Amino acid sequence: MEEKKEINFEKVQKRSLKFWIVISILLVLTILIFFILPLWMASILLLVVLLPVIIYLLIYRWINKKFASFIFAFSVWLNILILIIPIFGGVLALDLMDFSKDFSHDPKYIILNDGGLFFGVRIKSLDFSKNPDYKVLSKQDILDIQNDIGQKGRIVFIVNKEVFRNVNNIQIEEAGISLSKDEVFEILKSDDPIDLLAKKSPVALSGSFIKDQIKQKLGSEDQVKAFAFLKLMETTIEREGPKYFLEEIQNGNIKIYPERTSLKILIKLVPIDLLGNFLPEIPGV
Repeated sequence: MEEKKEINFEKVQKRSLKFWIVISILLVLTILIFFILPLWMASILLLVVLLPVIIYLLIYRWINKKFASFIFAFSVWLNILILIIPIFGGVLALDLMDFSKDFSHDPKYIILNDGGLFFGVRIKSLDFSKNPDYKVLSKQDILDIQNDIGQKGRIVFIVNKEVFRNVNNIQIEEAGISLSKDEVFEILKSDDPIDLLAKKSPVALSGSFIKDQIKQKLGSEDQVKAFAFLKLMETTIEREGPKYFLEEIQNGNIKIYPERTSLKILIKLVPIDLLGNFLPEIPGV
């Protein structure tokens, strides 16, 4: 009898040790996923995978019956979801409302990225077909934004060059010049965009005359850059359609700062056709 008791006690100890090892591993995994994965992804993984497993193990240790533990664990997990989902949805809705409020009055910055941030504008409206008010950012402005990209009080769009991959050229009717996409980027990166633009002119006149004509029609160097940039954006929207920029946001080619949890979840989970209903004033939408 004593030997049987000792054997049973050893089995209980081994089971208990295995149980706490598994629970410990699951808890460590839970902590790790919140460090490694984005918050929204880690939360979903916790709720859908790790939480039901932990609940099942705890109940199985209590009643020691697999099927009954599974049914009981599923019931408990379902009730937890029923409680959490409305709360989680409410928090996301409030965060999205806060974002929409900020979006309506905070200044907006669009900065181009091609292996590094190189050109940007501060802009009031994202409707590029209506010649919106803008201010071209200096190199120091771009550097300041890059160093504190998550600063509140502004909305920053980082747009990768890849977004314009399907645009072959743009027409600058005011100067009678056609520019390829690469030439546009060359102008945006240049310290003397008027000179570059003049060299693209098909008119066989002196360089200084063409430069004077460009200045008269387009304005200063910053205005030339901004004009070329706005034309590039407008041409992209006309070519690709109103949902294109939303697709590029989902693909990660356009990033919005400061980052918002609600925005990340919407971008990853909501279909394109519905996403525009939640994101105000996205270009072309």
